[in-house]
Amino acid sequence: IGRGVSYFWEPGEAPTISKELQGVSAKIGEDATFSCELSQSGLEVKWSKDGKSIRKSQKYEISQEQTLVKLTIRNVTEKDSGEYSCEITGGPTSKVTVPTTVTWLKGTKEIRAGGRYELMQKGTVLILKVKDLEKSDSEVYTCDIGSMKSTAKLTVKGKNLAFAEK
Repeated sequence: IGRGVSYFWEPGEAPTISKELQGVSAKIGEDATFSCELSQSGLEVKWSKDGKSIRKSQKYEISQEQTLVKLTIRNVTEKDSGEYSCEITGGPTSKVTVPTTVTWLKGTKEIRAGGRYELMQKGTVLILKVKDLEKSDSEVYTCDIGSMKSTAKLTVKGKNLAFAEK
């Protein structure tokens, strides 16, 4: 006789998403993985992109281990930008938006990752990190995601140096 597995939860303890989806950042050609943690194991989830259901395929790998569910997007392109959601079937949903294209500017000149510039995304926060600041880094910086722009001025001040004669 075949054995079955049943999952139970206490009445009144509705299934929840205990760790929300976090935004991920990947370069074109890399893989990107979203993960979401559920309050209980054995829950069925549905993944969506911009409201359209995602099914397991060569492009999308969907996995589930206990309470951790993952969606991996293979070989990302600009077309993979959008709003991704993980929904417990008949329960709550967790969503995260991945900007279509993010352009960082120093003045009017586009900044690319590498060298002293590091471009990151943590959740819905886009971050530009400038290492080893120089006076020439004083400029207006802009984060442009197409539909919106945010601008800030950076002023680099020199350190006060004291020289002593021997």
